[in-house]
Amino acid sequence: MKFKTYGMLLGLFFALGLVFSFSINDAEGSHDGADKVDPGDEQEMSTLLSHAIDYYNQVREEYKDDRAALIRQLTIFARDIRRNSTDGGFYKHEDIYMIDVNDLGIVTNHAGHPKKLIGHKVNRDAEGSEVLDTLTSLLDDPGLEVGNPPVCKRYENDERVACAAKVDSDLTVDVTNIIGLRHAEDDSAFLPPDCSGFELGTTAKEVYEDPTNDNLKAYVKDIIKAVQADVARITGEESMKGLEGIRDRITARIQERTFCFAEEGGDFKHGNIYAFIMSADLENSTVIVNGNNFDLNGGNLALEDEELDHEDKTIAGLFSRALAGGTSAYANYRWDDPTTDDDNIRNWFEINSVPGSSPKRSYIEVANLNADITGAPEDVYIFGSGIYLKEDSGDDDDGGCAIAGAGSTSQATLLNLLLTASVLFSIVFLRKRA
Repeated sequence: MKFKTYGMLLGLFFALGLVFSFSINDAEGSHDGADKVDPGDEQEMSTLLSHAIDYYNQVREEYKDDRAALIRQLTIFARDIRRNSTDGGFYKHEDIYMIDVNDLGIVTNHAGHPKKLIGHKVNRDAEGSEVLDTLTSLLDDPGLEVGNPPVCKRYENDERVACAAKVDSDLTVDVTNIIGLRHAEDDSAFLPPDCSGFELGTTAKEVYEDPTNDNLKAYVKDIIKAVQADVARITGEESMKGLEGIRDRITARIQERTFCFAEEGGDFKHGNIYAFIMSADLENSTVIVNGNNFDLNGGNLALEDEELDHEDKTIAGLFSRALAGGTSAYANYRWDDPTTDDDNIRNWFEINSVPGSSPKRSYIEVANLNADITGAPEDVYIFGSGIYLKEDSGDDDDGGCAIAGAGSTSQATLLNLLLTASVLFSIVFLRKRA
């Protein structure tokens, strides 16, 4: 079976906040990391940020012709940039860390409060927040332009300094990188993502409370319907505003909505029930959105479960075999249950292993993102979610099937496709209908 993947409406989301890409060891060089800089020294903070930007530009040039390799590097370093110096991190030490904000005000990376604030939006209407005052003074500084040196502002009675520099993301709207701005997790300077109207008939809570195959399947199907409707609505609204910058506007708006997948207590996530979206090209198996673990976004599912009864023990291979006979399937494998630490596998990313040992059954389904846009080209992804089993049932759903081709085009080629074709097709047909 081969899935058509013409457009890439979701394919660039995970890279929006991953704006640096180089090895930690290479990054250190002769420069001081966050553990050695003075948070009140403007020169030291500016130099640390400039060093990161310089390396980003070098790697951007090196991988400009291999988008898949670039995104792989971005994913690896995104994990490192949120790692504290005590764990080998270079850009984070205690209350010195990096924050990334795109030109639409969305926080795409936050090393200080990653589980809470990634996906939040700058609240320019907040009152009485020194954090907002400092943040907006950086974002609105006329010197904050791509290619310019960092701009810096003092705060907390001039005892600390925050610096910002903007980079061309190459992928969508530009991103501003900020270092030195510390704040509480609940500061009013940030608002949660807008999830209004993004509701499901069968919620994650219902699946958590009654973890049956039928509930799991209904949950995934309702997610597909909700996302398809949202894509059509956003595309229609942005098309009426004109063609200039439409690709970036659509991508950024949908990206903001995908952060709803990670909102604990919402329709999409409850306990250990969450959703994921991945590319239909299972040879590269890129994870677009993971509602539980931001570190997986942009990575791949060539992670091995040694207990799978097949020569190919990767999760990507398992999914490919499961989908060999159609567009939906159940699959059993081991994974990390986020409600317990007892199943964690150490250094799973480095050893190419699944992150946990808990038995899990997932329902996966191939779906066209543009299904609600008349005449738009197909944009196909794999949606899924899973329930954790109390004990391994022995039904691994692996079946020993031959691996099905999930796309004849390589991921590198797919990730180089622009959104323009999909968007323009959508606009043409929307206007004809109007």
